[in-house]
Amino acid sequence: MSCLIPAFTDWSISNNLFILSMDAIKRGRNAVQRLTITAMLISLGCSCSGPDRIEIRKVRRENRDIIEIENDIYKTVLVPEITRLPLSYFFKLTGHEHFVHPRSLETPNEGFQMYGGVIDSIPWVSGIVDGRRLPDKGYLYSSPWEYKTGKTQNSAWFYGETSFDYNDPVTGKQSTLFFGKRITGYSRSSLLKMDYLIRNTGKTSAKFTFSMHSRTGIAECDEGDYFYAPGEKCYVYYMNNMPELEREGIHPPCWAEWPLKEATEFIPGKEQRNIFVFVPSNWCVVGDDKYEEGLFFIAGPVELPGRQDIMKMGMFMSTSGYVVEPSPTYSIVGNPEEWDAEDSTISLEPGHECRFTVNLAAYKGISRALLPDIKTVYPEYIVFDEPGITIESGDVEIFGKVAFQGHGRLILKAAERVLAEKDVFPGMFDLSSMGKIDCRECIPCTGFTLLLKTDAGIKELQMQKAL
Repeated sequence: MSCLIPAFTDWSISNNLFILSMDAIKRGRNAVQRLTITAMLISLGCSCSGPDRIEIRKVRRENRDIIEIENDIYKTVLVPEITRLPLSYFFKLTGHEHFVHPRSLETPNEGFQMYGGVIDSIPWVSGIVDGRRLPDKGYLYSSPWEYKTGKTQNSAWFYGETSFDYNDPVTGKQSTLFFGKRITGYSRSSLLKMDYLIRNTGKTSAKFTFSMHSRTGIAECDEGDYFYAPGEKCYVYYMNNMPELEREGIHPPCWAEWPLKEATEFIPGKEQRNIFVFVPSNWCVVGDDKYEEGLFFIAGPVELPGRQDIMKMGMFMSTSGYVVEPSPTYSIVGNPEEWDAEDSTISLEPGHECRFTVNLAAYKGISRALLPDIKTVYPEYIVFDEPGITIESGDVEIFGKVAFQGHGRLILKAAERVLAEKDVFPGMFDLSSMGKIDCRECIPCTGFTLLLKTDAGIKELQMQKAL
């Protein structure tokens, strides 16, 4: 076991200046001129009215040591001893829990138990070798963890790490992996950021799969819940009792057109039917349209030695529930017949690492019908109509539609002069609500900046150009 923190020191949060580029359109009486407008997303650590806008605390409940991270938008519960990181995400803006919990925490953890929440599964989720079942969900929940917590003015964090040995299902050789996870929450934000580090600390190459196995259920699992991910193709990994798809020529594992209603609609029933698909995408959402509420999973690139890859948003949909499974591979089992197949595993040489980030962000007020209109999803906000600017007769007007997952403040500037400011809140936001802004003293200025101050600065973003 290595000492705590050094593996993640380069992930420390700082005040970042993020540049967003877009085109702007200047419309005059007799001419239309295209300008360049620069938008900046700035993480400046917005001041809070009180010292406890984000809290982290350790409590003892149901015979477990529990860590709670709480702000005015959500409360999340972490249980390191059973590797539920997190076990719970309670969205205060709607009063709904976003994970299901089939078993009480008081259930003894003898082997794998269905406590619910998120269970990170590595080097496999399941598998059978020579008629013997591999440990369900891998080794993290049975490995000894070291962890610590901390807090800044506007954030609270948990960091835990462990190591484990396992035998390769094909070669039988022993491999050793180090696993580290940092979870960060921010004040005035629904964002929960999860940074992952997997390192080969053994002496031989190490193959593995990984799944962020997430037992989701927006206000419990009931009819009307849905899964959505952008894309045109999906990899059908597994299905059971789906004769209508078999008649269409779908025989897993195979690629198929996306979306498939069998994987996007939760329809409870006594007859057991299920399907598992992977959609290569950096985001997905599970939601309940009765409440216009959704939990977004937003992933960065999978960083591997010498290359990057895209996350695969896995969905296991059945008649009894559904599981979101972000994964860097197209397989999550240790069966020998899959282990050596292309894109089924990640292979790391000794000392090499795999890193990625998955963010959770809850939204209210976004109906399912709006999802196909989404242009881009960032951890901080969602773009529905790309931002732009018009200038006419000395007046400036911003246009575009976005949704924010937390509180912040928009600031429009020309050069160094502040033209307008407006507070933003969780939910949909029409940029034109900033109104017409007098800019006669700025013209013919061709550089404008639109600033968003938040307590959740995460990464540099590039906004798409407006038409």
